[in-house]
Amino acid sequence: MKIDLCLYENENAKKLEPLALTRPVFSLLCGTKNLFEKISATVGITPSACFVRNYLQETVRSSYLDLIVNSSGWLEGRENILFIDGAWIPPVGFRFAPDVSHAGICSGKPVYYYCKRNKLTSITEIQDNLDLVESLRSLDLPEKKVEGVVLEYLWDLVGNNGAQIIADMKGFSGFSSPIECPAGLFGPLDQLFIHPEAEVEPLVAFDTTKGPVVIESGAKIQAFTRLEGPCFIGKDTQVFGAKIRAGTSIGTNCRVGGEIENSIILGYTNKYHDGFLGHSYLGEWVNWGAATNASDLRNDYGLVRVQVDGQLINTGLNKVGVFFGDHSRTSIGVLLNTGSNIGAFANLLPGGLLPRNVPAFASSKNGKLVHGNSWEILMQIASIVMQRRQRELTAELERLYQNVFHLTASHRKKIPFEPEIPFNRKSA
Repeated sequence: MKIDLCLYENENAKKLEPLALTRPVFSLLCGTKNLFEKISATVGITPSACFVRNYLQETVRSSYLDLIVNSSGWLEGRENILFIDGAWIPPVGFRFAPDVSHAGICSGKPVYYYCKRNKLTSITEIQDNLDLVESLRSLDLPEKKVEGVVLEYLWDLVGNNGAQIIADMKGFSGFSSPIECPAGLFGPLDQLFIHPEAEVEPLVAFDTTKGPVVIESGAKIQAFTRLEGPCFIGKDTQVFGAKIRAGTSIGTNCRVGGEIENSIILGYTNKYHDGFLGHSYLGEWVNWGAATNASDLRNDYGLVRVQVDGQLINTGLNKVGVFFGDHSRTSIGVLLNTGSNIGAFANLLPGGLLPRNVPAFASSKNGKLVHGNSWEILMQIASIVMQRRQRELTAELERLYQNVFHLTASHRKKIPFEPEIPFNRKSA
């Protein structure tokens, strides 16, 4: 029986901002893979279509070349379709009954819809992800309870990251552990996974007592680094004498140093210098200045609240760090509050107590919110930053950022006007 797989976003995508502001939710990293890869591997079917927010269509098409995006025409002629919420991590060994249409319910929320041909005929005139979700909900399918993880907020990804690294590596045989036991290994050798094309200098410590340490191809690990499992170092990432604590995933082509604990970094991000990052999630092309530190624990040990989609949410956790959107930056010596939400292209300067919520394309100066650099300067900086990693600020990426700029304009309306922060091209 042929079954097509389609991923979709629902209205909850806004709760995963600022990381989901510039990408579909299924592109978020958790464990050693993004959610697209995790769902595909668990279900055993490669997605052939998706429904996302309209402004993301162009970049999703270029990132996932074989994926049909936001096309109601794709639904025509299909016999059986499994629609999966891109913010759900299916349990290992996930199986569903393909003989009858039904909805999968995890933690009280629908996470997938399996539709046979007789149900698909009633799904018409779909323009975007929300149209699809409304149509699926209106089918009133019989429900089946399923396990897995529903990712509602960014701290859900951070909190599940260590367990997902362990789950991803169960039965893994993509590349073997070192033939000889490294002098710096503390724990089981079969939990150390180093790609043959990774470079690991002498005097690196590996602690695999609580989970696997995974180092991908092209990664370079400098001497005096300590890696505590479960942790994941992505392709072409360089680690400079850092302390990488348990529960940490670092994506592709990053530069990291200092201390990182139970955090996720998507990729192409620079945290080269000393400084602490804990229980946090950073996007792509983020730059942390030297001695930038993030608090992940209140002085009174109380529960942390984070502003999400205009509302202050009690996380129910006493350890929550910071969340940084793409292309956000900090200057030297910036100190970040517990539970800070920093939007894409934000620029944080030291001085005073920094705001815990900085809208996209805004800045902080002397502890106050101010308007950021002009659009032209921001794109100029982004282009320079991306060229340093042999990447290009394409026209479609620029259109995406422009859409995001307009979408977030209302968040900046209350910021008092001050002259833009000068941009010195030579020092970028």
